[in-house]
Amino acid sequence: MPSKRHIRHKLLLDEGLHLPRCYPNLNRSHNLLHVSQVNLRGKKDEDVFNFAISAKRLPVVFNIKDFKKFIKQHKPSVISLSVNLTDKQADLKLANF
Repeated sequence: MPSKRHIRHKLLLDEGLHLPRCYPNLNRSHNLLHVSQVNLRGKKDEDVFNFAISAKRLPVVFNIKDFKKFIKQHKPSVISLSVNLTDKQADLKLANF
């Protein structure tokens, strides 16, 4: 039986999240980039979303309500986290995703 191959997802962390070094498990499993690393800190959510799509990255956000209007059927989506998660909990939850 063939084993499942791990897919390294490319994720874009929105400014509500900390830098990639704060998520060690996730950082080992996936390719992380923070909005501050690509000069998107303070930019409009639409700019962040459009950058993520053009860079083939999934945005990881806390404020899903601000991003819902950009989500289209059969297009890349957004990963939303609860604001109540600690960095460690977010790291484990996303790494297991």
